[in-house]
Amino acid sequence: MDSLRHSCLTTLSQKLNMNELPVGLYDLLHTTQLHKRLEKAGLLDRAQWTDFDRDELQHRLAIPLSREIASFIAEAVTGRKAEHLAEALNEAFRSPEVLQAIMHELRPHAPNSLTEILPEPPLQGIATRPDSPLSVSALLTGSSRSPALRTQLIKELASCDRADWLVSFIRYAGILPLLPALEQFTATPAPDGEPKLRIATTSYMGATEVKAIEALLALPNTEIRVSYDTRRTRSMQRHIFSIGKPASAQLYRFSKHIKSGA
Repeated sequence: MDSLRHSCLTTLSQKLNMNELPVGLYDLLHTTQLHKRLEKAGLLDRAQWTDFDRDELQHRLAIPLSREIASFIAEAVTGRKAEHLAEALNEAFRSPEVLQAIMHELRPHAPNSLTEILPEPPLQGIATRPDSPLSVSALLTGSSRSPALRTQLIKELASCDRADWLVSFIRYAGILPLLPALEQFTATPAPDGEPKLRIATTSYMGATEVKAIEALLALPNTEIRVSYDTRRTRSMQRHIFSIGKPASAQLYRFSKHIKSGA
């Protein structure tokens, strides 16, 4: 089974401009700006960090830097006609103060990343964390060297605020191994009071089982929608897990439907 996990996180600059740094999981470079925000908010004593090794450091620095530069270029060329793109780019890159501002924003404070902000005692932090970093893509292949998709779904359910599933069809054999985690996850509503688990599926090829839908309908704080349009239904597979406020979403896209315990 080939599964591709894409990060849909907000950019680093958006993270740093938040009015709040909510409790929960993070994967943010430990920049001087982030350190100052944590210190100002009185959160340094509850911040959890993970060190980089020397080989990893260059890649972890390059990821947020490339995002910021891409955002800068996109802003520079927005609304420009095709024949004026080169002129717009040359004009943008003749502004060294803009690029210096980007570099200053991402200046590292220490060679590590913020992985979690713990809640105030006696509440405890998140015990289970997904194996793949939140800030980079990871290919799940189903091999012995790759985390199993089912395991990652369970870990995501243990650490997210809400989950949105978009799948072509659902089989009971695929839901059964996830039911204990789903029952625990849906025991409480989402922070905004909305359903914590939302599922959209179809009658694609008549493969969705009534027993599977009934098992999901028995869960609290859950919303399920089934399309019976057999003429326009297409194969689709998406799992989106949202964390924090504003939401940071982790997207799993894969080729195998929820039909087995794989």
